[in-house]
Amino acid sequence: MPGKTLTVAVVLVVALTAAAQRLPHDAVPEHYQLTFTPHFENNTFSGDETIDIRVLRAGPSLTLNAVEIEFHRVEITSGGATQTATIVPDSSREQVTLMVPKPLVAGPAKAHILYSGRLNDQLRGFYLSTENGRKYAVTQFEATDARRAYPSFDEPAYKATFDITAVIPNSDVAISNGGIASDAPGPGPDEHTVTFTTTAKMSSYLVALAIGEFKCLEGSSDGIPIRVCGTPEKYELGRFALDAARHVMHFYNQYFTIKYPYGKLDFVGVPDFSAGAMENTACIISREQLLFADPERSNPLQLRHIAQAAVAHEMAHQWFGDLVTMQWWNDAWLNEGFATWMSYKPIEQWKPEWNLEQDEVLATSRAMARDSLRSVHPILVQVETPAQIEEIFDSIIYSKASAMLHMVEGYTGPEVFRNGVNAYLKKHAYSNATSQDFWKAIAGVSEKPVDRILSSFVTQPGVPLVTVHYGCSSGVCSPGPCKNEQLHLSQRRYTYDRKLLNGESSELWAIPVCAKGNSQECTLLDKRNGDLWLVPPQLLPSQSRAPAVSLVCPPAYGNAGAHGYYRTAVSSDILGQQYFRELAASAETALTPPERIMFLNDVWAAVRVDRQDIGDFLSLAEAMRNDRSRAVMQLLDTELRYIGDYLLTDADQAQYRAWLRGLLDPVMDDIGWNPAPNDNEELRSLRGDLLLTLGITAEDPRAISESRTIAQEDLQGKSVDATLVTPALRVAARNGDAGLFEAITARLKSPRSPDDYLRHLVAITDFADPALIQRVLEFGLSPQVRNQDALYLYGRTPADFGVLGNPAARKLAWNFIREHWQQVETKVTRADLGFVVEATGAFCDPTSRDQVRAFFTEHPAAERAAQDAIEQIDYCSDLKTQQESKLASWLGRKGKAVPGD
Repeated sequence: MPGKTLTVAVVLVVALTAAAQRLPHDAVPEHYQLTFTPHFENNTFSGDETIDIRVLRAGPSLTLNAVEIEFHRVEITSGGATQTATIVPDSSREQVTLMVPKPLVAGPAKAHILYSGRLNDQLRGFYLSTENGRKYAVTQFEATDARRAYPSFDEPAYKATFDITAVIPNSDVAISNGGIASDAPGPGPDEHTVTFTTTAKMSSYLVALAIGEFKCLEGSSDGIPIRVCGTPEKYELGRFALDAARHVMHFYNQYFTIKYPYGKLDFVGVPDFSAGAMENTACIISREQLLFADPERSNPLQLRHIAQAAVAHEMAHQWFGDLVTMQWWNDAWLNEGFATWMSYKPIEQWKPEWNLEQDEVLATSRAMARDSLRSVHPILVQVETPAQIEEIFDSIIYSKASAMLHMVEGYTGPEVFRNGVNAYLKKHAYSNATSQDFWKAIAGVSEKPVDRILSSFVTQPGVPLVTVHYGCSSGVCSPGPCKNEQLHLSQRRYTYDRKLLNGESSELWAIPVCAKGNSQECTLLDKRNGDLWLVPPQLLPSQSRAPAVSLVCPPAYGNAGAHGYYRTAVSSDILGQQYFRELAASAETALTPPERIMFLNDVWAAVRVDRQDIGDFLSLAEAMRNDRSRAVMQLLDTELRYIGDYLLTDADQAQYRAWLRGLLDPVMDDIGWNPAPNDNEELRSLRGDLLLTLGITAEDPRAISESRTIAQEDLQGKSVDATLVTPALRVAARNGDAGLFEAITARLKSPRSPDDYLRHLVAITDFADPALIQRVLEFGLSPQVRNQDALYLYGRTPADFGVLGNPAARKLAWNFIREHWQQVETKVTRADLGFVVEATGAFCDPTSRDQVRAFFTEHPAAERAAQDAIEQIDYCSDLKTQQESKLASWLGRKGKAVPGD
């Protein structure tokens, strides 16, 4: 244990700007030697650190990042002299200044620091995790928490190499960025000392250490050892992740000219982890749910998530983020957008039957929804403080940035884009880069104006709206013979704020627009207006853009392949609306599944701002009732549930449910209510989505009955199709009693696997009985729910809003959260707090909006998320005002007719 603590100097109180939280550029680190010794008996740790430093400017001090660290001795050697430093902490900047009597000289120096800290319970820095009575010490440093484990230059631009040592109990193992160089007994009788090989040059937030009773599965790919490690009870469930990692490693080594550079790769699943997974160099640490699964019992969607989001995404970071790191956090998209874009490629090759290109478009549609808010931030966002940095990790820098890269890849051609990416990586390997560095690399290789395209999408917030106006050189173009098919294009920013949408648009993008009709043609729309001719190239005379023969003008779609990050709309004139109706009627055959997803997204976006009637969307749903693409139906089901939740009057509920049953029951009958031996994973997943919509929104008697049976069989331990368990549990819970609640919470104490635990936890948010809802809310604050999992009850996840997403629970949950805010705020992790705040956007009325605004004014938390929530409530309320009567009218006209009649 460390000895007596040094007396700390008094901190001067200074008025500081946010920018002053950055370190002064007086010195840079070159190498760290770090020894960590956890003390599980009192949940503390000791640190022994030596930093090799290059002093850039002579002076009497050295400033480092450090917080919640107790210093015991600091010595700095510079110019041949060693001096004891006085510690001057500044907690507001999360910094310490090490003052020495004689100035440090420019040149090499060493700082030797003895210190200690607490293994905290906040899942940040160096923290404590527990499982079955065992204790684990785990690190999570992104974005600004390395300073909680070791004094450091804790900014991404300060790269250095690391020698890491762990002194640990004999019963434990240690896993870190490097391979094991030595493992020796001592220094204590019950300890051993594990020393790791020197790391590559990397940023402070990428250091990793996991200590505890771990077991590992071992494999390799291209000569690189790969392990998947976890607790003794769960590590065997890592075989699927290991198989995925083998394939992904080989794919990336083929795609990149720089082969995997770190010698080994470990995945470590830990019981408690704040993020989903973290891309520490050669040592990826993740939640157990994102790494461990039983392929025989797990939902195929969970396996896809493991392969793409946990394995392929985090492995892509070994190049995008670890090898080349953004200069500062405002360019975090260079890490996250790249890793997201890249993560689809190896899994699409490995599992083409999963149709991940459709999931990619679904993710783009979710990013567009956030990007339609007035207050949304651009991809490149100015941040300075740790709190500001924490808030930017959202769908904008992940999915929007990924979609933008996908669009530009289509514009340049995949091989040219690949060459540009490799040029970028080669130039900035083991260093740092900015947005400008990237788009210069792609523009230089492609010899196209990629820099203008990327800069317009990276620096501006919002999603473009490209409106298509139809015309012909021969006059008014209508379906039938005409001399050509000409599209007049215009662009502006799309936003749910109708006043802003209908006003002047100051934003202007350089948009690669591709449309399909008679043929597929592209143009770069970099002005407010432009033209595009859809004519088969063989029909074009060499000297003219006018076709040589008459053509029939089919309805054209303005986002061919769904590659573009923009919404499309048709003009509001008679011809535009005629083409819209024709395209909607033929969408199932005229458009590919990704295009159908984006077209649905476009039409719903037009409904949101009163540019199309909601009846147009519902008629489109009828036209697509024979679609069997899982992702297409998933998006459609999502919007149909939204309509049922928010846009109906009490008088219309029964009619809407009857219409919905008439729409979806035949689909369920066609694919079968029960799985068949020859069903593929897409069909099984589609069945699960339909069961949820029929059971929750349509209140279909058979769906409810089937769900109760499936839920009962699952809770009795019988084998049930994995795609049906989650929707069946949710439908059963919505109609369930205290007995079902007890059965589900009992299962939570002894789940079969991490994902089995999660599906049952999510299910309890769907109970409708107020007494049971109260028990769910209280249960979430109990020790039975880990801090990392509280989000699934109180917060917004990509799939739902938790308890606030349940109409029967919404008001009760909001009152509970307000009354227990301090407990909720403490329970969820810091990374998840913004998602809890955002979940309050599940309301749809001005009174609730005012309550949300007032509460988060009085209790400031996640400012950006609070503003998003308020906007979402406003826009839902506005949508209800616009479309409620139109929906009632449309339902009235339908009467009891079967959809599509």
